[in-house]
Amino acid sequence: MMKNCFHLLQKLKKVWHNPTEDFKDMHNDLIQVALIKVGMNNKEDCTAFEEMKTAINSVFPPSSLSTFVLSNQKTKMAYINEVSSIAAGIRLHAWYSDKAGRFMFDVGKIMKVTLPKVCEDLHDELSDVRKDVEKLQNLLKEKVMKDFPNSDIQFHHEKLLLINAVNYFEFLKILKEDIEEIAIQTYKLDYTFAIQIKELNARLKTGPFTTADKVYPSYKNLAETWKSIQLEGHLLDFYISLFQELKKFSELAKLSEVSAISEVPQSDNNGSTEYEEIIIIHPDDVKNFEQITLEYQ
Repeated sequence: MMKNCFHLLQKLKKVWHNPTEDFKDMHNDLIQVALIKVGMNNKEDCTAFEEMKTAINSVFPPSSLSTFVLSNQKTKMAYINEVSSIAAGIRLHAWYSDKAGRFMFDVGKIMKVTLPKVCEDLHDELSDVRKDVEKLQNLLKEKVMKDFPNSDIQFHHEKLLLINAVNYFEFLKILKEDIEEIAIQTYKLDYTFAIQIKELNARLKTGPFTTADKVYPSYKNLAETWKSIQLEGHLLDFYISLFQELKKFSELAKLSEVSAISEVPQSDNNGSTEYEEIIIIHPDDVKNFEQITLEYQ
């Protein structure tokens, strides 16, 4: 997606010497760039292109392309950024009014379904892991009180399980805090978005004679807020994916067999081990991580 956007930008920014160049293709490129820049380039959104085309035409009609192609690169980029932001705001306003955007980002579902569910799942998982930690701690305390030999493989295996459970518990606590922060920010942004819509509607009540300098900034504010909401949504997807991967990893660790341990670390004179084998939960492959980092670099 980013490569495609860069390619289209290079085409749009180049100096055009032939005024009879195919303006239709250029106009389509501009629409495509706008969709990518504002995060509306969803392949399943079959209405996105036409809706964005309508929005762009209202502020930057095809007849303006003749001036655009003769501008320098700096001016072109300013045009593209400005038009993309305003057009995104226009489409968002139409979406909020149920006139467009069938596949737009469903903020309501995130707040009413996704966030409550993942928070509940995390709470339940934390509760279960806490019980596992307490159970293993009590078991090991009993063995220590009975002077159970440290060289026993079963004893060592239970210590590793405890280390794994404690690490997992700490990761879950951090994850829970991060997701709760996303929830707070999403609620704030959604409230801000609603206020901006209300203010925009008030400005639009003056009818067709509403001046651009009054409404265009409002459209741009809408686009900026929605972009922030999208970012929170992508972060939430990442954390949910991470939670699932951590859970799988922990379950696999709990299923480990005692027979998998070839030897028990020997203690030195001070009673400490020569090396401490600690299970750190860090899955090698976390879904969506590369996609998210590339998108927001």
